[in-house]
Amino acid sequence: MRKLRVNIFDDDVYNLKMLKLFMCQRDYEILTFDKAVFCPINGAKSDKCDNLNPCADIIITDYQMSEMSGLEMLLHQAQNGCKVDIRNKVVMSGDLGG
Repeated sequence: MRKLRVNIFDDDVYNLKMLKLFMCQRDYEILTFDKAVFCPINGAKSDKCDNLNPCADIIITDYQMSEMSGLEMLLHQAQNGCKVDIRNKVVMSGDLGG
């Protein structure tokens, strides 16, 4: 059985490292991405999830990223077959006003 896996998306490298450190201390397997990626397991250019099982147990994404918002990324994932339960997806932001 694999460790619980967390996919973290944030274009701020400092925040990405901080979140990775925090989650590693809880013994999660961590995959980090410095930009929005629709299907991290099938490749950054993939627009469809063909996995039979979820690629992660939790997805954490920044709301404001350079290419698209975290919400837009999660919406695109959902529309294209993402198997990660929506209840296990978290959107965060340090600045909701921008």
